[in-house]
Amino acid sequence: KGELLEMANGKVNESGLKVKDATMTASYMKDDAQKALFIGAKKGDVITFNPAKAFENETEISSLLKISKDAAKTIDADFQLKIESITRYHESEINQELFDKVYGEGVVYTEEEFRAKIKENIQDSLVSDSEYKFGVDAQEMLVAKFDSLTFPDTFLKRWVLSSNENLTPETLEADYSKMIADLKWHLIKDKLAKASDIKVEAADVEEYAKKVAKAQFAQYGMIGMDDEIIANYAKDMMKKEDTLKNMVDKVAEEKVFAIIKESVKLDTKEVSIEEFNKMFEAK
Repeated sequence: KGELLEMANGKVNESGLKVKDATMTASYMKDDAQKALFIGAKKGDVITFNPAKAFENETEISSLLKISKDAAKTIDADFQLKIESITRYHESEINQELFDKVYGEGVVYTEEEFRAKIKENIQDSLVSDSEYKFGVDAQEMLVAKFDSLTFPDTFLKRWVLSSNENLTPETLEADYSKMIADLKWHLIKDKLAKASDIKVEAADVEEYAKKVAKAQFAQYGMIGMDDEIIANYAKDMMKKEDTLKNMVDKVAEEKVFAIIKESVKLDTKEVSIEEFNKMFEAK
């Protein structure tokens, strides 16, 4: 656990992402070279690593950096982590103490119930991932329908470069098509939201924040956390202006996707986990 700071040209990027109280587990890293950076690390050490190389999954990156999954896709910078504390986890015996720790007292009493509860959690996670995949496909389809929409490219490029001193013309040129696709989606999303009279209430954002908090705890095996802990963690996240803005945007986007889902005919089918995971691979 520690503070994460985005880097640029070997130094801390003052205008980059900053995440206080970031929590991560090095053993979850997919890249051995990145994982090796943390072997033998101790409190107070400062480690520079690359989240995109380490995790190779926008869900894990978005959770670590507390940004949206779409924003996580564009992350390629190194980050500096100053270790403030280290917690080590050990396997527990399968007993009542474990059941109570994971799901709270009075929820699970046998190993069979425990395994059934785990299966339920996995199902919930896969439903969430399926909803996310529907959103990705719906967004791509709608953006493609407006492929002929044009923008003042010269002006936009000049404006983007002038407003971001860390961006080079070469990087902008490489990322420009993605930026335009994001702009089209923003316009489409706003138009659909206004046409459907979508409103984002404070209660909607609070519930979304709790959902994000639960997902972050679950990522590190902390399932069945007390509601009060979840609520307090969610409130802390919402105190950060950028995080709150992202959550409001995300809630609005989810409402838009719900409207889209009601307007189309779904072709539901069952696939293996391997087939499902392949759907998320880059085309």
